[in-house]
Amino acid sequence: MVNFSPVYSPYIIQNDSHGLPRVSLTALDGAYAEIYLHGAHITSWIPAGGQEQLFLSAASQYGPDASIRGGVPLIFPQFCNEGPFLKHGFARRMDWEFCGAHEEQGKLIANFEFKHNLKTLALWPFPFLAKLELELGGRKLKVSLHVHNSGPTPFSFTGALHTYFKINDIHRITVDGFKGCRYYESSDRQNCHVQQAQTLQFNGRLDRFYMGLSNELSINEPDHRLDISSGGFKDAVVWNPWVEEGAGISDLEPDGYLHMLCIEAALIEKPVVLAPAESWQGWQQFTLVQ
Repeated sequence: MVNFSPVYSPYIIQNDSHGLPRVSLTALDGAYAEIYLHGAHITSWIPAGGQEQLFLSAASQYGPDASIRGGVPLIFPQFCNEGPFLKHGFARRMDWEFCGAHEEQGKLIANFEFKHNLKTLALWPFPFLAKLELELGGRKLKVSLHVHNSGPTPFSFTGALHTYFKINDIHRITVDGFKGCRYYESSDRQNCHVQQAQTLQFNGRLDRFYMGLSNELSINEPDHRLDISSGGFKDAVVWNPWVEEGAGISDLEPDGYLHMLCIEAALIEKPVVLAPAESWQGWQQFTLVQ
């Protein structure tokens, strides 16, 4: 009898149970990520030898006009409701192209693209090319967004990597790294505060916009720590809806707030302005420490 060893494949493209195509990525060391072509939406990250690190709501909606609740929604070219588009812009509701994946220095690197089309030009009259790159391997995941102005006139944009982290219990975590940062409560953009405490704890709804962030952040749980670094994105959002707001979110299960925390790399306070042929890049990296 001849024994055949399984052939390693860094990626698999297949439709989910809703008929939406998604790409499953597996690095040589077993690190895993999953990303939907609809919105270039990352829905899973499992570090090598670890467990799932991204929260995905069991009540999430899937479809061509829906936005998945959880993972890493990609926000472009508008953050939240601060502009003329639907909340968080149009890129997360449109299909991206998978451009392939390759191994490089022990990491699996996958690339996705989204460029202007008749639908985007009707909403936002600027030619552009957006690229999303994932670097997967070991206990790290790096997500990079690249935006290029391919048209004849300048444009500006805001955005975010709206990351939902999976946690065991919101009551038992802390976040370090915001001390000294300016912030606004999302419901009060008129009054600026400065974070005084080294450690951020959670005992109720929190929705804050931190401005000019330069520190590395850490989510601390009893049995592990997740370090978060970023570049290009000047701001950050911290959000947990807690019981009352969570109950009003139709695509979030009743106890979902207990097991999720959003820490988003964001562009809020100062939009990026790109002249013709100019480019911008921002990234967010996660490292599991046990």
